[in-house]
Amino acid sequence: MPRLFVSVDLPPELEPRVRDIQSYLRGTRADLRFTKPEQAHLTMKFVGDVPEQRLKAVKEAVDEAVEAVEPFDVKLGGTGVFPSRDYVSVVWVGVCEGVDELTRLHGALEDHLVGRGLADEAEHDYMPHVTLARMNSGRGRTEVLDFVDEHEDVTVGGFEASRLRLKSSVLRDDGSVHTTEHEAEL
Repeated sequence: MPRLFVSVDLPPELEPRVRDIQSYLRGTRADLRFTKPEQAHLTMKFVGDVPEQRLKAVKEAVDEAVEAVEPFDVKLGGTGVFPSRDYVSVVWVGVCEGVDELTRLHGALEDHLVGRGLADEAEHDYMPHVTLARMNSGRGRTEVLDFVDEHEDVTVGGFEASRLRLKSSVLRDDGSVHTTEHEAEL
């Protein structure tokens, strides 16, 4: 049963910049598990475990969600943490341009996937971001917060969001492996 999510992938030309920003985090004592820069993406909707017989319905729902959406510009910059500075689980780069469009697209995916019973409703308000790393423990939290404060104005770069990808994710000891199951053009 594939574990699915919908994403806007970063173009390959932004991969070195993501890697550069991660290198600052690697210099800390923090207990971090880094995402692979070549898999950097904006998660639009986590779908979850989906039986193979429902995969076609998920693809159709994604296609319908993008029907009225035109390509738009996205600019990445700034850093932050989830869920809070007191308890850091995720270190991320944010979105400084394209937030409204991404939020509307997320809402359309929610309507089409949740409305058909293909995914659960999001537990939190949508905040577009690119995950840099996940914290395994509280070790180095202060250094991570210093990193976030020092890089709050960092610029990663921009790109045109022109397609969504429905991806499956397999968790392995060396990190997640993502496979594109379907693409939907905006």
